[in-house]
Amino acid sequence: TRRYMQLLTPDWVTISLGATNTFGHVHTQTKDLLRELAIPWYRTDQNGSITIRSPGTPGGGYTIVVERGSASMDGSSDATSGQTACQNL
Repeated sequence: TRRYMQLLTPDWVTISLGATNTFGHVHTQTKDLLRELAIPWYRTDQNGSITIRSPGTPGGGYTIVVERGSASMDGSSDATSGQTACQNL
């Protein structure tokens, strides 16, 4: 939900899903919310392996390396959820 994302304030999001899924993931409502809040996402079906490296020191930053593609990609299985609960992100 919007409130959840505002409380977390993530720099990015990772989503693990199969290349072909019958659930329509990643739902367009989710992607629209992430775009609106300027939060990039990485997804295993499009990016393959997602490696996040941190030096382990406070303020040390991090790097994200993906096997292929770039951030905020769409996928062939993405769909709009018809569930009422998904409409009020």
